[in-house]
Amino acid sequence: MTSIRLISTSTVKAANPKNQPPIIDLTPWDLQFLLSDYIQRGALFHIPQLSQDQESEALLVHYVKSSLSKCLDHFPHLTGRLAAVEHDDNTTSFFFDCNNGGALFAHAVVDDVSTRDIIEPVYVPSFADSFFPLRGVKNCQGTVEPLVAVQVTKVVDGAFISISINHSVMDGASFFHAFSSCLEIVNGSSSLSKPPVFERCFLNNNTTDDFHTIRIPNSYIKQIANEADDAPSGVKVRVFHFSKEVIAKLKEKSNAEVGINDEISSLQALLCHLSLPLIIVVMSLVKVFFKEIN
Repeated sequence: MTSIRLISTSTVKAANPKNQPPIIDLTPWDLQFLLSDYIQRGALFHIPQLSQDQESEALLVHYVKSSLSKCLDHFPHLTGRLAAVEHDDNTTSFFFDCNNGGALFAHAVVDDVSTRDIIEPVYVPSFADSFFPLRGVKNCQGTVEPLVAVQVTKVVDGAFISISINHSVMDGASFFHAFSSCLEIVNGSSSLSKPPVFERCFLNNNTTDDFHTIRIPNSYIKQIANEADDAPSGVKVRVFHFSKEVIAKLKEKSNAEVGINDEISSLQALLCHLSLPLIIVVMSLVKVFFKEIN
């Protein structure tokens, strides 16, 4: 049975925190994710020399950790905490406290898993869950848990680097923006080509605290206690493999169809390819539904 060894955990803070907003208000869009799980993403790297060179492993861990600290300089809300204020009318309001409380960083090792064991199975291996920190944590628990966590897990011939981010602090689009920004920093850039925008959009320009404070009934928040943390037993997650060549063809085809050069990225082309069958199925079900009620 595969077991993971946790080597160390630490708190990583912004290297040079400056010009940070003290707090960031939550919009209705942010609040809708309070009872959802953290966003989890990971990248697998085939690095054979890690199996024989402890110095390379230590260097990789240090590099990821220091890069994370630099990235947090530009995303102060990620290194803060979710703050909750309870009111007399049995409601609670939330905001992000940019207090540089720090992100969680973990270093782990799995001695009997190779990169092939991760990418070749038709379904996601059961041990893959242990590669992600803060699994099972709900977004509203960001009051006591870090808003972002990174884990470097060494396998036999490589490393799996994962990240978990509170979904209330970032949706999918802003997550990929942060990821791209971090790549710029890792590649030596001292500034970002597209700096993040922390100004919140509300219904009008009123900036009073009363207007920004959105109060949620405590009865709704307590639903978290009744929700299951795990997927139903027997449910498996399918793995889809796309080679570099296939993704390049998808990108070329997508740009050719819209008549634009390189405006559609590889990721966008792949996501559209995956989404199209789902849209077709949903539209078919909608047609059947309306046919039956008519």
